[in-house]
Amino acid sequence: MTYVSKLDIVTRARLSTGLDDAAQAALSAAEWAALTNSAVEASITADPAWVLPAFQQLAPRHPAELVTMKAGHDLAGVAILEHTRWRWGIPINAWVSWSHAHHFLGTPLMNARSAVQGFTDLIARGDVILLTQMTLQGAAMAALREAADETGARLSVTAAHERACYRPDGSFAEYFATAFPRKRRKEFRRLRARLEELGTVRFRSLSARDDIAAWFDRFEALEASGWKGRNRTAIAQDPQSSRFFREVAQRLKSDGRLLFWELSLDGAPIAMLFAMISGTQAWLGKIAYDESLARFSPGVLLMLDVTAELDRRADLTLVDSCAVPGHSMIDHLWHDRLPIGDVLVTPQTVPEWRARSLHLLEIGRNRTLAALRSARTSLFGRS
Repeated sequence: MTYVSKLDIVTRARLSTGLDDAAQAALSAAEWAALTNSAVEASITADPAWVLPAFQQLAPRHPAELVTMKAGHDLAGVAILEHTRWRWGIPINAWVSWSHAHHFLGTPLMNARSAVQGFTDLIARGDVILLTQMTLQGAAMAALREAADETGARLSVTAAHERACYRPDGSFAEYFATAFPRKRRKEFRRLRARLEELGTVRFRSLSARDDIAAWFDRFEALEASGWKGRNRTAIAQDPQSSRFFREVAQRLKSDGRLLFWELSLDGAPIAMLFAMISGTQAWLGKIAYDESLARFSPGVLLMLDVTAELDRRADLTLVDSCAVPGHSMIDHLWHDRLPIGDVLVTPQTVPEWRARSLHLLEIGRNRTLAALRSARTSLFGRS
């Protein structure tokens, strides 16, 4: 049963700006849990286990609204959006996916039986919609396209990229043998053997009886010991982020939907990673490793063990790495790709010339932000 109560939702909704009446967001725990379990496409960032801690810890700095979509009197979908009256340098009413430091997925959670009607309800409100980091080839996108066709709305992709993913099918041994050349497989074995010369190497997973706080304590300490700690971007150095991830982890663990792994050397963690499950999909969270042992690639060795374990789970159909495109590690281990992008929806009431202009403005905005990020990386290194 999803760890959420009606009181939770009302309380968190009051932290968002733009909700005149918190009761508007007070869908029942049963409704939201049912939606999570019957979605046309899973979306962890619209799952109550993620949304409620996010509203509590992140909303004060990043206003958001819990938007529900209806099919008649039934709940058709949930999306976490920001309502803005100014974007692209012009005054305009628009709904935009909630953006914050931990935003990696903007796909709404839509009921499998009424996804098209849910998107139709959202489009019919008459405002421009921008769904950022949405899956571009999933069932949710197909429903959105159908809803756009039915309502006469214009739909365009303003940014797109691919990130590594893995589709468990119970054949990791075959995958390992075919995905990597013989020389690479030999190198993986050599690295593990050299690491084992230093002491006892152990791979273990979080169990139901484990204390999640203790796991996060070790993870945060390990992450802060590396370059993220030096750059002041480690979770432990951001109290809001630390509280957010810990609460998400606790909620998911209570449902059996949190995965956490550790590779240790003589009992000390040298690489750690967690993942979150919603529906039949999982999303990788943060990874940390001991940089003093970088010559043994502990992060890579951990990922190989994790992939083998994920492959044994019959309940998962897709694992999203949530990594940036071209990631130096995961892109070489997971060869499947998940198309992700920003989708602009302009209702029929918006003139065609303006719809085209908004499309170009959003592309220009993305290019400007990308250039600024590149310049920042050149000046300050990894962030």
